[in-house]
Amino acid sequence: MKHAVIAAHPDPDSFTLSIARTYCEAATAKGHTASLRDLYAMGFDPLLKASEIAGRKGFAPGDDVKAERAALGDVDVFVFVYPFWINTPPAILKGYIERVFGFGFAYGPNGGGNRPLLTGKKMLSFTASGAPTVRGGSVHFPALLQPIVSAPVWLIGDVGAAYRVLQTVDALAMSLAAVPAYLLAPRLGLGTRPALAAPPPAA
Repeated sequence: MKHAVIAAHPDPDSFTLSIARTYCEAATAKGHTASLRDLYAMGFDPLLKASEIAGRKGFAPGDDVKAERAALGDVDVFVFVYPFWINTPPAILKGYIERVFGFGFAYGPNGGGNRPLLTGKKMLSFTASGAPTVRGGSVHFPALLQPIVSAPVWLIGDVGAAYRVLQTVDALAMSLAAVPAYLLAPRLGLGTRPALAAPPPAA
């Protein structure tokens, strides 16, 4: 069985790359073949080109994409190893998937729809996440986001209502708009503790 271990982290000594290398070693020890695709070390270009977008006249994958697809052509297991940065995978991995796993490799035409081309293949995903400390102190990055997360709930006063409102508006824009009032509230003697539930109905 052949494994392609696709890793996305700029630091070769990172926990992410350690996972990727360990997986390759374990697969090889079992008699399988494993190929590490270290996207940063490869210098992979994640930018999708207009000429690669399916449906456009004369569209075709770039030479680097063709080479990568050829390297993955007989793979049985695709393994993605990456960190979560701001709750998303690294941009280089998203670009890799858009370009390499796009039309002509992961799927193809089928009348008016798409036909899967990787049927029978397997996929594994390993992700890592953490909370780096701010330099010179012990403040965690998530704590810096606390006003952005809490402000809409504080402004509306009810978690459920805030959730429903955020489904219909730009959540980030609303959060940022509410932050100044949220931060100013303590100076005005107002509380900033978000409501955790709707108040009980009147008896």
